Amino acid sequence: MSFKDPEPIFEHQELEWSKISNKSKAIKTLEWFEKQQNFKPFKYTAKGIKARQYVGVISLGGQLVQVLPKVFSSDRSLSGVEVPSGNSIKDNITGLMYLLKLTKKLKINEVDLAKLCKHTDSMLEVFIRLFADNLLELLQNDYRRNYVAQEDNLKFVKGKINFTKHLRNNYIDKSKFYCSYDEYESNILLNQLLKATVKKCISSTKSSFAILQKCDQLLTDVDDKRFTSPNICNRVKFTRLNQKYEYVFNLAKLLLFGNSPKLTTNDNHTFSIMFDMNTLFEEAIFEILDSNKSDFDITNIQAQSPQKEIFDKGSIAKFTMKPDIYIKKKDGLIMVLDTKYKLIEGIRSDYNSSQKQVSQGDVYQMFAYSKYYDAKRSILLYPQFEKSFDNEFGSKDIGFNLQISTIDLHLKVNDASYKDFIKSLKEKLQKILKEKMKNFSE
Repeated sequence: MSFKDPEPIFEHQELEWSKISNKSKAIKTLEWFEKQQNFKPFKYTAKGIKARQYVGVISLGGQLVQVLPKVFSSDRSLSGVEVPSGNSIKDNITGLMYLLKLTKKLKINEVDLAKLCKHTDSMLEVFIRLFADNLLELLQNDYRRNYVAQEDNLKFVKGKINFTKHLRNNYIDKSKFYCSYDEYESNILLNQLLKATVKKCISSTKSSFAILQKCDQLLTDVDDKRFTSPNICNRVKFTRLNQKYEYVFNLAKLLLFGNSPKLTTNDNHTFSIMFDMNTLFEEAIFEILDSNKSDFDITNIQAQSPQKEIFDKGSIAKFTMKPDIYIKKKDGLIMVLDTKYKLIEGIRSDYNSSQKQVSQGDVYQMFAYSKYYDAKRSILLYPQFEKSFDNEFGSKDIGFNLQISTIDLHLKVNDASYKDFIKSLKEKLQKILKEKMKNFSE
C-alpha cells in the first residue's frame, strides 16, 4: 500500500476528475465496489464524483481520497466548495474518532487519540500510528510465541518417539529417532498477519516509518506472507495468554483488508476504511441514552426494535415497522426517536423552497410509529449544521405530537477531550428529551 498524501474532501462535496490521477482506474474501482460489495460511496456528476454520507479513506485506482465529516468543525456549511484544511481537518478527524470510540467500532485509548489527532491531517496516519505504537510496545515487552506441533527425524530423542514413522524411516539407520514434539516459536499466524500489516503500511506513512521499521526488525524470524482474504483472521484465537494482542490485531485487520467483510483482495485499488455517518449518528445517540438510563429515567431502551409486522400473520405482504430508538420511561411513557443524518435548513414542507427541509416522508413515518407503538412522544433528531432547530408540533384531533430538534456535535475547542465531548452530548440530549416533557404529557 503505497499512497501519496490523500486528496481531502468533505461529505457531500464534489471531487472533480481533474483531481484524480487516473480516471479510468478510479471508475473501475467504483464499479468493483458497487458490483462486489453493493457499496456506493460516491455518485457521478457532470464533472466528477460527489461524496455521499460515507466518511473515511478510500483508494480510487491507487489514489487515496479522504472523505471528512463536516459536522464537528466550526464551519459546517455544506453549500460551499472550500478545500478542507488546517483545524477543520483535525476537528473532523477527532470528532469521527470520538464517534468510533463511543460506538465501539474501534477500541481507542483516549490518551493516544488526543495526541494523534492534533498532529496529523490524515485519517490513515492516525490508524497506522495507533497500530505501530501499540505493536512496538507489545513486541518489546511480550513478544508472542506459541507451542507448535513438529515432527522430525533427529539424532537425539526430543519429545516423544513416533514409533510407526520411526520404524518406517529408520529400519536401517539405527542412529536416528523419528520424534513428535512441541516447538516454542514465533512464526505463528498471528505474527504473520502483524508482519504483513507492517510491510503494507511502512511505505505509506511518514510519522510512523521509524516505528514500523523497528517492528519489522523484531519480526525478522516470522515468514513474509501475502494474505488475500480477511477470512484467514478467523483462524486466530484469543485466550488469556494472548489477549493483550487482540486490540492491535483488530487494527491490523482494518489496515490489511479495510473494513469490508466481503473483501477478497489486498490490492491497493480496492482498499477502503469508510463509515456510514447515518449509522454512526444513530448508534452514538443510542449509546449515550443506553449507558445513562438512570439519568434519563429510562427503564427500557431498544435500537431498531421491537420490530412489528404491520399486517396479520399469514398475510402475503410482509411489511414491518422498527423505529431507530424505542424508549420506555419510569413513568410508563413510551417514546420513539428517529435519527436522520442530513442537513435541514427549514421546518416547513414547502415544495417551492430551495432550502433542504424536513421531508413529508419522515413526518409520515413518525406518525405511523406513534400510532403503532402508542408512543406519547415522537422525536426527529438531526445533527446541527448551519441552523439550530427545536420545534414542537401537535394535533389534538389525531393525538399526535412531534418534536423536531437538532443536536450540536461541534467540538467547541481544538483540544476538547473525549470525556468533555461525551458529557456535552449527554447534556444536550437531556435538554432535548426533558424540556418539552410537560407539553407532551399533558
